Amino acid sequence: MHRLPGVLATPMTISCVLMAASSAHAQAAGGSITPPAGAKRFAADVRSNVAYASNVSGGDDTLATIRRIKPSDVTFQSGATLRFQLLSGRNVLFLTGAADARRHVHNKILDGEDYQVSAGAGSQLGPCSGLVGASFARRRSLVDDLALPVATNITEQPLASVSMNCASGAVIGSVQASAGKLRNRGKQQGFVDSDTRSGAASVGYRNATLGDISLIAQYSKVYYGDDPLNALPSGLSTTEDFEQYSVGVQYARKIGMRLSGTAAVLVNQLNGTSAKSTGISGNAALEYRATPRIQLSLGYDRSNQASVLANTSYLYAQSVDFKINYRLSQRISLGAGVRGSRDQYRGGIPSPLQIRDSKQLSGNVSGSMKIGRNAQIMLSAEHVERKADVRIYDFTSDNVTLGFTTQF
Repeated sequence: MHRLPGVLATPMTISCVLMAASSAHAQAAGGSITPPAGAKRFAADVRSNVAYASNVSGGDDTLATIRRIKPSDVTFQSGATLRFQLLSGRNVLFLTGAADARRHVHNKILDGEDYQVSAGAGSQLGPCSGLVGASFARRRSLVDDLALPVATNITEQPLASVSMNCASGAVIGSVQASAGKLRNRGKQQGFVDSDTRSGAASVGYRNATLGDISLIAQYSKVYYGDDPLNALPSGLSTTEDFEQYSVGVQYARKIGMRLSGTAAVLVNQLNGTSAKSTGISGNAALEYRATPRIQLSLGYDRSNQASVLANTSYLYAQSVDFKINYRLSQRISLGAGVRGSRDQYRGGIPSPLQIRDSKQLSGNVSGSMKIGRNAQIMLSAEHVERKADVRIYDFTSDNVTLGFTTQF
């Protein structure tokens, strides 16, 4: 299953519901609502890690002072994910719950917990598979994701979606609809709530030689509501609702035994309260198995998303990442990667000390070792740099993490 571009970058197609899978983090972030992988009725993951970061303030010394944060800190994190699914023929019922807690040695203001629960039902009838689901996530925003000079914000995200995917011979098609909300506790500091409604449809052709090609149509509406804290003296809101129409094409193909990829390109018409614009969104993913031990992957994403900041209309986001994994033995794996991203808040009237444009670059190396059948130890190191249009948000951080996970 591959993600298609859109206002909220939500997936438009869902493969057979018995084969779909997604992580708790993806669900918490507003991604797809899908059953657990595999056929086990009950499954659980338990995880913990300890991490050192040279700068957890999300900015320079001035911003660290404003946020009352000591830049260097050690963080302890632990969590668990519980999964339940009931399979009956071509039907499935599922329930997933996840919880994580973070504790800091110095910056207690950054301590917090994340919770997420999702549930749904799926069925396959003839050539079609359908899925209906709902989720709720509550999480504490990471300080380096906050585009305002505050240290804390808590978000709540309810989401509901329904989808159907059909294939008859060489013809494939899908429809999907979703409704979600984003609620921020920090509205007094300049965050804004939003409601999103979206729908999508596709029709395509599947061929063993040519691959899969589909025509895509999407529609999204983002509504920020009437918030008295988000208004000019005249009463005119400076966070503008917008809707987006998108049409495009998606292509997926496996080339030989080593190379496979997908790509989607859409033309968008974005209509705001006071302005209109036309642009391009899309994503691409390429995976290459160079040898039985070495695998490379390259990904790119470009989309318009609902903004979390007052005095803006939407977030234009781009990202590209490259990863390489090397399997040293059956138990030991090594990896390295680099990621670049750019976030631009557009529209509205900017507030003082509010980020409008930022670029971030990070590189990491990692290693993991399996212990027994279900446990794993991981060690990683990462270097992160960010440049923003408001200089106090510029920062560099070196991070080292030691983690442990096990499955039941």
